[in-house]
Amino acid sequence: MRKILLSTIFAIAILGVMACFSKVEASTSWTSSTSSIPISRTITGVTNNVNGVTFGYTVTADSNNPAGGVSGSIPAPSVTFNNVTPSSGTATATSSVDLSGLSFSSVGTYKYRITETSTNNNAYPVDSSDYFDIVISVENELDNNNQPTGNFVATVLGQAIDKNNQKNDILFTSAADLECIQVTKNVTGATADPNKYFQYTINIAAAGTYAVSGGSHSSNPSTVTGNQSTTFYLKSGETITFGQSSGTNQILPGTTYTVTEDGNSSSGYTVYYTQGSSGTETSGSSVTTTVSTTDADNHVTFRNNKGSESVTGILLDIAPYICLVVLAIVGIVIIKKNTVK
Repeated sequence: MRKILLSTIFAIAILGVMACFSKVEASTSWTSSTSSIPISRTITGVTNNVNGVTFGYTVTADSNNPAGGVSGSIPAPSVTFNNVTPSSGTATATSSVDLSGLSFSSVGTYKYRITETSTNNNAYPVDSSDYFDIVISVENELDNNNQPTGNFVATVLGQAIDKNNQKNDILFTSAADLECIQVTKNVTGATADPNKYFQYTINIAAAGTYAVSGGSHSSNPSTVTGNQSTTFYLKSGETITFGQSSGTNQILPGTTYTVTEDGNSSSGYTVYYTQGSSGTETSGSSVTTTVSTTDADNHVTFRNNKGSESVTGILLDIAPYICLVVLAIVGIVIIKKNTVK
């Protein structure tokens, strides 16, 4: 009987030890079954759909969080724009910060700061001026007798704390750094016609609709569609702009475009083009290049020459002096006649 009693006591003791060890692994539950907080990202100054643009974020634990009170990690969040159509010049995409990987072993308030740290396209810059603190309150889980169970309950503050220490939704934003294309026409030569319209085509190799302004020909378009050739006309001294609407640029840097002058239109003229403000004039009627982040590099100038350039230039340069010489000679003649009388 004594052996049976000792065996029973020993078994109970073992079960007690096992029960104690089972409580070492405390679990964390999240109130309202949520363990994430939303992120919104806006891009301003866009008129065409935004596609394939991804922003990356870093989440850093606050140094004042309870020491040793948490384990696990937060995956690096990201927000991707998948063919997002802008509204009133602003495109918006959303994602969330996943907090479910955190496990708490101590009550207290935990903070995690989220900052935007990367973009996969420099035309859509990082918002480095903003940050938000995610606040998590951790309390003991209580049983039906209002006693701690050894587990913990985590609650995420509905809004984060912004850089101005105000409760706010997590929202990062920046303006798109887009560009436009300009084409200018000049005509030179003794027998050139400065009032003649020359015909061109442009093809912008990027989906979208781009505004057009400038040029006086009645057939010039008001918009062009990407990946299609569109005809326009210019005469000497005129400039036409593609991809700028009410001062807002529309074309993504790196976009390829081609501008070609029609051969029949320029018959009898020698055609040259210059790309950018510091480019070298080159003989040719077609240019294919990419949109640069430098405004001046996105300006193409075509010059058509017909007849002698030098004679026209010299006559224009010395004409005022010829007039002065003639007037001087006439004056001398008049003075001599008066003297003779």
